[in-house]
Amino acid sequence: LPGVMDIAVKICKKHGINKTRLAYERWSCKTNGISVFLTYNFWFRKFMPSLFAGKIKKMLERNSIRYTDNFYGALIIDANNIQDKLLLVLDAVEDGVSELMVHPGLNNNKRKAEYSALKSDAFRNKIKEKGIELISYLEL
Repeated sequence: LPGVMDIAVKICKKHGINKTRLAYERWSCKTNGISVFLTYNFWFRKFMPSLFAGKIKKMLERNSIRYTDNFYGALIIDANNIQDKLLLVLDAVEDGVSELMVHPGLNNNKRKAEYSALKSDAFRNKIKEKGIELISYLEL
Protein backbone atom coordinates (compact mmCIF):
# COMPACT_ATOMS: atom_id res chain seq x y z
CA LEU A 1 0.00 0.00 0.00
CA PRO A 2 2.66 2.63 0.76
CA GLY A 3 4.22 2.06 -2.69
CA VAL A 4 0.83 2.58 -4.30
CA MET A 5 0.32 5.72 -2.22
CA ASP A 6 3.69 7.08 -3.38
CA ILE A 7 2.41 6.81 -6.96
CA ALA A 8 -1.01 8.23 -6.02
CA VAL A 9 0.60 11.25 -4.30
CA LYS A 10 2.78 11.92 -7.37
CA ILE A 11 -0.29 11.81 -9.61
CA CYS A 12 -2.20 14.11 -7.25
CA LYS A 13 0.65 16.64 -7.21
CA LYS A 14 1.08 16.49 -11.00
CA HIS A 15 -2.63 17.19 -11.60
CA GLY A 16 -3.25 19.65 -8.77
CA ILE A 17 -5.44 17.27 -6.76
CA ASN A 18 -5.34 18.26 -3.10
CA LYS A 19 -8.01 15.91 -1.65
CA THR A 20 -8.29 12.13 -1.50
CA ARG A 21 -10.03 9.29 0.27
CA LEU A 22 -8.24 7.65 3.17
CA ALA A 23 -10.37 4.54 3.54
CA TYR A 24 -9.30 3.63 7.04
CA GLU A 25 -12.29 2.72 9.19
CA ARG A 26 -12.19 2.23 12.94
CA TRP A 27 -13.86 -1.00 13.97
CA SER A 28 -16.74 -0.86 16.44
CA CYS A 29 -18.41 -3.90 17.97
CA LYS A 30 -21.73 -2.02 18.23
CA THR A 31 -21.71 -0.93 14.61
CA ASN A 32 -19.89 -3.80 12.93
CA GLY A 33 -20.45 -6.78 15.24
CA ILE A 34 -18.13 -9.68 15.96
CA SER A 35 -18.97 -11.71 12.84
CA VAL A 36 -17.18 -9.09 10.71
CA PHE A 37 -13.89 -10.76 11.72
CA LEU A 38 -14.79 -13.62 9.39
CA THR A 39 -15.31 -11.43 6.33
CA TYR A 40 -13.17 -10.26 3.45
CA ASN A 41 -14.23 -6.70 4.33
CA PHE A 42 -12.55 -6.85 7.72
CA TRP A 43 -9.22 -8.27 6.59
CA PHE A 44 -8.78 -6.25 3.40
CA ARG A 45 -10.70 -3.07 4.23
CA LYS A 46 -9.81 -2.74 7.92
CA PHE A 47 -6.88 -4.87 9.05
CA MET A 48 -4.52 -4.36 6.10
CA PRO A 49 -5.10 -0.58 5.86
CA SER A 50 -4.59 -0.27 9.62
CA LEU A 51 -1.02 -1.50 9.20
CA PHE A 52 -0.18 1.51 7.02
CA ALA A 53 -2.66 4.21 8.10
CA GLY A 54 -0.18 6.23 10.16
CA LYS A 55 2.46 6.25 7.42
CA ILE A 56 -0.09 7.15 4.75
CA LYS A 57 -1.54 10.00 6.86
CA LYS A 58 1.96 11.47 7.32
CA MET A 59 2.65 11.17 3.59
CA LEU A 60 -0.60 12.96 2.71
CA GLU A 61 -0.01 15.71 5.28
CA ARG A 62 3.58 16.22 4.11
CA ASN A 63 2.22 16.77 0.60
CA SER A 64 -0.70 18.99 1.70
CA ILE A 65 -3.29 16.51 0.50
CA ARG A 66 -6.49 16.73 2.55
CA TYR A 67 -8.51 13.71 3.66
CA THR A 68 -11.47 13.28 5.98
CA ASP A 69 -10.96 12.83 9.71
CA ASN A 70 -13.19 9.76 9.82
CA PHE A 71 -14.29 7.15 7.31
CA TYR A 72 -17.30 4.83 7.52
CA GLY A 73 -18.98 2.29 5.30
CA ALA A 74 -16.36 -0.24 4.18
CA LEU A 75 -17.23 -2.69 6.92
CA ILE A 76 -20.98 -2.61 6.27
CA ILE A 77 -20.94 -2.56 2.48
CA ASP A 78 -22.40 -6.07 2.19
CA ALA A 79 -24.65 -6.00 5.26
CA ASN A 80 -28.06 -7.61 4.90
CA ASN A 81 -29.71 -5.15 7.27
CA ILE A 82 -28.22 -2.05 5.66
CA GLN A 83 -30.70 0.49 7.05
CA ASP A 84 -30.05 -0.62 10.63
CA LYS A 85 -26.29 -0.57 10.00
CA LEU A 86 -26.39 2.92 8.46
CA LEU A 87 -28.32 4.24 11.46
CA LEU A 88 -25.73 2.69 13.81
CA VAL A 89 -22.97 4.35 11.77
CA LEU A 90 -24.67 7.74 12.18
CA ASP A 91 -24.84 7.12 15.94
CA ALA A 92 -21.09 6.41 15.95
CA VAL A 93 -19.95 9.41 13.87
CA GLU A 94 -17.14 11.21 15.67
CA ASP A 95 -16.32 14.92 15.65
CA GLY A 96 -14.64 16.23 12.55
CA VAL A 97 -15.22 15.72 8.86
CA SER A 98 -16.47 12.21 8.10
CA GLU A 99 -17.00 10.30 4.88
CA LEU A 100 -19.72 7.69 4.56
CA MET A 101 -18.94 5.42 1.63
CA VAL A 102 -22.09 4.08 0.02
CA HIS A 103 -22.92 2.60 -3.36
CA PRO A 104 -26.66 3.05 -3.84
CA GLY A 105 -28.24 2.05 -7.09
CA LEU A 106 -31.20 0.44 -8.73
CA ASN A 107 -29.46 -2.38 -10.59
CA ASN A 108 -29.44 -5.10 -7.87
CA ASN A 109 -31.15 -5.88 -4.57
CA LYS A 110 -28.26 -4.85 -2.30
CA ARG A 111 -27.85 -1.50 -4.04
CA LYS A 112 -31.62 -0.93 -4.06
CA ALA A 113 -31.73 -1.60 -0.31
CA GLU A 114 -28.92 0.91 0.24
CA TYR A 115 -30.68 3.47 -1.95
CA SER A 116 -33.92 3.02 -0.01
CA ALA A 117 -32.11 3.26 3.33
CA LEU A 118 -30.45 6.53 2.34
CA LYS A 119 -33.77 7.96 1.15
CA SER A 120 -35.65 6.83 4.26
CA ASP A 121 -37.21 9.16 6.81
CA ALA A 122 -35.32 7.28 9.54
CA PHE A 123 -31.97 8.11 7.92
CA ARG A 124 -32.87 11.75 7.31
CA ASN A 125 -34.22 12.13 10.85
CA LYS A 126 -31.06 10.60 12.34
CA ILE A 127 -28.92 13.11 10.40
CA LYS A 128 -31.00 15.97 11.83
CA GLU A 129 -31.03 14.47 15.34
CA LYS A 130 -27.23 14.12 15.37
CA GLY A 131 -26.70 17.60 13.89
CA ILE A 132 -24.73 16.22 10.96
CA GLU A 133 -23.99 18.69 8.18
CA LEU A 134 -23.77 17.18 4.69
CA ILE A 135 -20.95 18.49 2.49
CA SER A 136 -19.10 17.43 -0.65
CA TYR A 137 -15.39 16.93 -1.25
CA LEU A 138 -15.31 20.42 -2.77
CA GLU A 139 -15.87 21.80 0.73
CA LEU A 140 -12.96 19.99 2.40
